[in-house]
Amino acid sequence: MMHKFIILLLTLPLLSCFEFIHEVDLNSDGSGHLNVVLNFSRSQSKIDMLLLLDEVNGHNVPSTIEIAQKLKVFEDSARVTAGVSNVNSHFNQIDYILEFSCDFDNLNTLNERIYSLWKNSEPEKAEKISYYTFEHKKLKVNIGNSAVKLFNGLSPADREVLIGADYTSILRFQETIQKQSNPSAKVIPNKKVLILQSKVLELIRKPQLFNNTVYLN
Repeated sequence: MMHKFIILLLTLPLLSCFEFIHEVDLNSDGSGHLNVVLNFSRSQSKIDMLLLLDEVNGHNVPSTIEIAQKLKVFEDSARVTAGVSNVNSHFNQIDYILEFSCDFDNLNTLNERIYSLWKNSEPEKAEKISYYTFEHKKLKVNIGNSAVKLFNGLSPADREVLIGADYTSILRFQETIQKQSNPSAKVIPNKKVLILQSKVLELIRKPQLFNNTVYLN
């Protein structure tokens, strides 16, 4: 769902400084829970001022009501997706924090959902990709190449949105982690949680850091 959230991000009148938090709780059978947060609270005063403008970087500046409506459309479209349930979204209009969460029957449901959203917004560029696969206690995350393509498709002005942006990925499992392939990711002591924290532009420069293969016991 990252593509749709980046598109939503570009409707916000922001120059930089936000946090993208991506959390997945994965059950033994491949079902799980997804939570995505865009936290712009560090740029609160800047957004307050820019909301008074009509246009930034060639994009019309939406009101907070319009941003809330866009998030609601995103939520409603997820509600009618087979294999997705318990869909919720929230927009904190004081601190400028957007949050989306849902349960999923399997990770392929997320892959299909990302493709559907991408196809609706950019039909000529959309392609089916297995961002997540899970079988035989092995999770593969394959986000790097798509993130770079998305970044390269942005205008120079829109790329400035990502300057100073932070990315946090949290993967939680029911089983303990035997090993994982990303040297930048950290396994916490209980061996059931994997955390990756980085600047977004650093991940764009080293897209392999978006990816991982996790083996569970």
